[in-house]
Amino acid sequence: MSDGCKMEMHGLDEAMKRLKEFTPRLKAALAMDAQNIATEMEKWAKENIVWTDRTAHARIFLKSTVKWTNSNTLMVALSHQVDYGVYLELCNESKYAILEKAIQEFTPQFMKGWKKIVESAKVI
Repeated sequence: MSDGCKMEMHGLDEAMKRLKEFTPRLKAALAMDAQNIATEMEKWAKENIVWTDRTAHARIFLKSTVKWTNSNTLMVALSHQVDYGVYLELCNESKYAILEKAIQEFTPQFMKGWKKIVESAKVI
């Protein structure tokens, strides 16, 4: 009968300490990259609207938001800040929709940037 297996792990405490210090820096880098791209995405959406700009409110109040919704989820959003934005996006067979187009346009840039950050940090 075997008494099991004994493993000695030297340096585990130090590795855990370094990981705890590193995580906030990684999260800050991801959030900063996201904010930069979200700003570009907002600008792109404002420049590429397809509706007739009557008051400029819908264009002016297209806003990007970047925030951590919990410790592991970074939210990047682009939204209308006018009450009729939902109609621009969903009515008329989405003829005037811009949000989904902007998201599709910038998703590869987000993925490329975040992959580069994670790889440079040697996390994966």
